[in-house]
Amino acid sequence: MIKLHKNLLGKLSVASLLPAILMLGSGGALAQLPGNDAATMYVMVKLFGSHTAFASKAEMHVLDKSKKETDTLPMKFALLDGRSRMDIDVSQIRSVEMPAELLPSLKQMGMDQMTVITRPDKKIILSCYPRMKAYVETPMTTKEETAAAKAYKTEKTKLGKETIDGHPCEKNKVVLTDSDPKGEKYEATVWNATDLKEFPVQMQIRSQDSTVVMKFKDVKLGNPGASQFEAPAGMTRYTDATKLLAEATAKMTGGGK
Repeated sequence: MIKLHKNLLGKLSVASLLPAILMLGSGGALAQLPGNDAATMYVMVKLFGSHTAFASKAEMHVLDKSKKETDTLPMKFALLDGRSRMDIDVSQIRSVEMPAELLPSLKQMGMDQMTVITRPDKKIILSCYPRMKAYVETPMTTKEETAAAKAYKTEKTKLGKETIDGHPCEKNKVVLTDSDPKGEKYEATVWNATDLKEFPVQMQIRSQDSTVVMKFKDVKLGNPGASQFEAPAGMTRYTDATKLLAEATAKMTGGGK
């Protein structure tokens, strides 16, 4: 347990989009995003286009070079004017690199359920643990702030029509180009559902080493409620994830109060 404790502390000390998920291992789903950077998630938000307010179920699938699935991350996802919320049950995550002993330990510590709220308007990320009645507030990195604020030129090319989960879709190639001449370019395949006001029910982003597929189901268009993007009432606030984890581990091993 001491070895696991140190490993977890090392992983959780990184302030990123999903600090609690990244501690599952360097090969975790979010770490596989093109660019190997959590800031890429802010680019993915741009693919929603005019859909700036909605709630849905979602799944992230990561495929390796041989198209073999290595990670699956189910979640509930909500977006409101750049603010995002992800509700995650760690027991539902499937990863080839997730240690078998990690889930029981997280469950015992009360960290197997989490909500991650990203607030670019406040430049903070809230990682909430309902069962612990605690949350960690960390500042966004400079790179994340920049990615969230950037404007991209969007080029869309029609590739055909397909049906995804019963939704008739226009399949499009989307290229996002950074307004900075020296900026990056992102390419994706997006399936826009014609019966959901062109909502992208599926996205696929390829990189040299992996492919990330995002799928959205039970989409509810419209404002999910501003309160969904605030720190839950009655929770203890931390600004240091390692301190929260150390206290949770101490209680689990009998060293806490």
